[in-house]
Amino acid sequence: MKGQMTKKLLIALLVCAVVALVLTAYFGRTREPDPKGTITVTVKELDGTVVTEDAIDFWDEASVFDILSDYYGDTIRYEIGPYGPFIYDIAGVETDGYTSWLSLYVDGTYSMVGIGEVVPQNGMKIVLAHENTW
Repeated sequence: MKGQMTKKLLIALLVCAVVALVLTAYFGRTREPDPKGTITVTVKELDGTVVTEDAIDFWDEASVFDILSDYYGDTIRYEIGPYGPFIYDIAGVETDGYTSWLSLYVDGTYSMVGIGEVVPQNGMKIVLAHENTW
């Protein structure tokens, strides 16, 4: 009888230990906090065709450029110059930076600062429009 009681106690302790490990793993995991906000990014071709329109969540990014470079990854080509980042290509829209470029519009207005200086705000609408001199 004493042997059976010891066996049941050990099994109960083992079950409790497993449950404690599972609960610790579940509740102790790192969770990503809720996003600080969402911006909408629209990329347009020369003829005004919308190539992509994406709602992008952001957390603590310092600029819209940080968000775009992370989100578009392999489909963005840029150069960091004396005035900050200059985007040549994004989401399949390609420019040469001389005869055509991407103009930046923030909430429907042409931006007077570069994309590296635009601080993201929840609900902000960004348009990168392929434009040229012709």
